[in-house]
Amino acid sequence: MFAVLPKYLLALLLLGFSTGAHANSRFIELEPGIVLDRQTSLHWQQDGTRKAINFLAATNYCENLQLGDRNNWRLPGVKELISLVDEAHYKPSAFPIFRTVANLYWSATVNPKRPGLNWTVNFSDGHVHAFRDALDFSVRCVSD
Repeated sequence: MFAVLPKYLLALLLLGFSTGAHANSRFIELEPGIVLDRQTSLHWQQDGTRKAINFLAATNYCENLQLGDRNNWRLPGVKELISLVDEAHYKPSAFPIFRTVANLYWSATVNPKRPGLNWTVNFSDGHVHAFRDALDFSVRCVSD
């Protein structure tokens, strides 16, 4: 038991855990509007779009986004986007650091079995769905 305790404490210190309200420090707000995911090293737009837009407009929106000193924003892949789902929350089902509308969000991932359908993540319940790219959904951009 005594040999395990020091390793446990060391792991907590190395992972950046603290005692108190911010014990889970996976996400940190680097600057207004930008959140760093320390697990993936991705930078996320803290706010998604307020207005739902189609897939082409979503891609253009991210490619042209100027936020902070970053200019390499893009539409996230479905696996990247699903990593923001927090199963402990519902409507919205995102980690609380993100200001998220409980809506479907576009990903850049095309359904390989049904071209013309792109994967989306529903931040009401955390489910993944494929829809035609002409439909309007929310957008949250990511930067490497």
